[in-house]
Amino acid sequence: MTRPLRLLAVAFAITVATPTLLAQTAPEAARDEPPQKRVRRNAKGQRRLAAVKMRVLEERVGLTHEEATEVLQLFVDGDEDRRELRRRLRKANQTLKQLIADDDGDDAAYASALEEIKQVRTDILASREKQLAALEKMLTPRKRARLLAVMHKVQRRMNQKR
Repeated sequence: MTRPLRLLAVAFAITVATPTLLAQTAPEAARDEPPQKRVRRNAKGQRRLAAVKMRVLEERVGLTHEEATEVLQLFVDGDEDRRELRRRLRKANQTLKQLIADDDGDDAAYASALEEIKQVRTDILASREKQLAALEKMLTPRKRARLLAVMHKVQRRMNQKR
């Protein structure tokens, strides 16, 4: 695979296949920068990443520019929805870990934390299903298959690098 296609695949994976990577904290040097400089740097990187994703969708998946724009917007919207859900899931997991660490005997607290985790996971799956349903309306079966194959390939590569 050529270098540009590898870059496209990695860029695509960062936001589509592995959104949790985006939630990780910035390196120490970036945290020391003034907030305005970080925003400018991040905005520039996001523009470049969007251009790379557009090329992947157009060249590898075979989408038109309009279709690629719609698909990217769908993924951005889904990521925004799931970002809040992942925050809730982290909070519920932290609560459960704290209950276990404190060896609290309150079964109601355990049940509440477990129910919250179950509910958030259900909501995350529902969000993904909603996204897939929207893709079904937007794309032909062939284009959806190509998109899922590219996403799977990128995710597999990202998992190998870990």
